[in-house]
Amino acid sequence: MPRRLRRAVRERVRGPLRSLTRHEVAEAVRRSPALVAKVLPIDPEADPLVVASASETVETGPDGLALPPPELFELDDYVASGERHFDTLTDILTRAGYGPERWGDVLDFGCGSARLTRHFVGHAREHEVWGVDINAASIAWCEGHLSPPLRFAPCSTYPHLPFADDSFGLVIAGSVFTHISELSTTWLLELRRITRPGGHLYLTVQDQACIEALDDDDLMPPGHWMAAMADRHRSLLDRLGRDVSYVSIDRSNKDAMVFHDRAYLLETWGRVLEVVDVVDRAYNVQTAVVLRKPGP
Repeated sequence: MPRRLRRAVRERVRGPLRSLTRHEVAEAVRRSPALVAKVLPIDPEADPLVVASASETVETGPDGLALPPPELFELDDYVASGERHFDTLTDILTRAGYGPERWGDVLDFGCGSARLTRHFVGHAREHEVWGVDINAASIAWCEGHLSPPLRFAPCSTYPHLPFADDSFGLVIAGSVFTHISELSTTWLLELRRITRPGGHLYLTVQDQACIEALDDDDLMPPGHWMAAMADRHRSLLDRLGRDVSYVSIDRSNKDAMVFHDRAYLLETWGRVLEVVDVVDRAYNVQTAVVLRKPGP
């Protein structure tokens, strides 16, 4: 092959090969459970990356706040489900003697596209309300459409958050520790660091009560993917509390599903924070664990 032709062919394939290599490496990193400090970029293939300004014609919900585009949320009842979870956590915390008047600044850890965070907008008139997530596209949308009064920042899977010690009176994490396995205690220590003394944490998990709820036909529609997943791994899940402390299913996926033995979880977390309350089926079929950082 003539040298000029070889050079032309090389130049022609170099770009696609580089792109393919970047994609394969990025996919290997994303799927590896051995690597941390991962983030979901807005567009991993974009170079340069261009982030659009907030749209003035965006659709709004009944609360008057902007609604994210369909690719950033999956639930049809995005606003209603967020409001339902907000009301539930408010009731649970109030029963624990920690009503909204005591919350102070709030962090929604793993906020996604602010399905729950948006319902703190009234609280944000007098206090800082932050949301963090590894999904950079969701955070970019939230920053463009819900800030102010709400505040947002991206984070990674590495257990560190960009806040000072004792920053928040309330930290919530709805369906986040359901995806964290080996680093769950490390993340809990990080959340303790940024919670002020006397502050509370509201975290949801999947335990034996959640598994029982998945088997309840009155709670789960026939053929629901979570019920089907639990059935596929029944032999493992049935060992929780016997000879298994937790099970992490589909670990190579960012949405790995983690199920804990409740006794193990409460004993482990109780070494880090005071366990205030445990409520079954508080977050759909998930269990809510209310914790308190010792202090006044």
